[in-house]
Amino acid sequence: MADEHHRFKNLFISPQTFRKRLEFLNRHYKIIRLEEAVRQLTTGRVEPYQAVLTFDDGYYNFLSVAAPILEEYQIPATVYVVSYYLEKQKPFHSLLIRDIILRSELDVLSENIPGIPAPVPLRSAKDKERLVRLALKQLFEYPFDSPKRDEFAGVLAEKLQVDIDTILKKRYWHSITGEEAKQLSQKGYSIELHGHSHHNVVEHPKILREEVKNCKDIVDKATQKDARFFCYPSGLWKKEAWKVLNELGIQCAVTTRNGPNFSATPLFALRRYLDGEYQHQLEFEFLMSNLRWLLHSVFHPARFTTPSEKVKRYKEDGKIF
Repeated sequence: MADEHHRFKNLFISPQTFRKRLEFLNRHYKIIRLEEAVRQLTTGRVEPYQAVLTFDDGYYNFLSVAAPILEEYQIPATVYVVSYYLEKQKPFHSLLIRDIILRSELDVLSENIPGIPAPVPLRSAKDKERLVRLALKQLFEYPFDSPKRDEFAGVLAEKLQVDIDTILKKRYWHSITGEEAKQLSQKGYSIELHGHSHHNVVEHPKILREEVKNCKDIVDKATQKDARFFCYPSGLWKKEAWKVLNELGIQCAVTTRNGPNFSATPLFALRRYLDGEYQHQLEFEFLMSNLRWLLHSVFHPARFTTPSEKVKRYKEDGKIF
């Protein structure tokens, strides 16, 4: 919507880069609906050179920026929504907290904040990432739906001299509403399931059924359609989840494992290629060529059709993804 793609290069992409991606895909692939891809996978007759576009979390920026561009190109897409945020219209607090810190122009946090004793230097990117870790640790001390999360974000923004009211008003970190989900669905977009509170199926297996059912009930009520496709929160997944998903009427689930899908690929372990502003156009085109995946499959032939489970979060420079 603005410059989020600079601060969150792994998560977001500029409209200009997005158009380049779509133009490349349009030249080399037939972009189809996820429903059609599932139909082909189910029948065992998958046509070559096809692609499906998916967008995770259901941010408002899909409606305000991505959808108009997709309509220009007449390209279908699937949006996986987190139903708690759709229903309650609370911001995604973890991203809001990170954004507040990255936006701050102060050299030091000089006043104490709950769980964060001052002073905290902010002169470098490394300094800010350290504060992000401290702030998220404190955020997660509060229950998921506690108003203390809003209070904490407000205090943090005040001490860092960041205008949180404008951030909230512009809905950078908000989900689409139920009515907006209905509008997108009526335009032909598939509004699907990303769990009720984004709790992943590996660390929270006992609430998987409740998470998916609550999400489906809310999404179905909003769109007046039958949501049947699931996206694993945080990309973590295990085969043990398949039984529950099947019992709830879910037809397929997507992972964050890279690579193409074949008729033999399990419907509950579909691969995807992730994209963001961090990736150069040539890197994106190389990724879509499948050469990297092919080299990987040479050394891991058992994963040719079925990707490996992902049971741990990635760690990089102290950050957890």
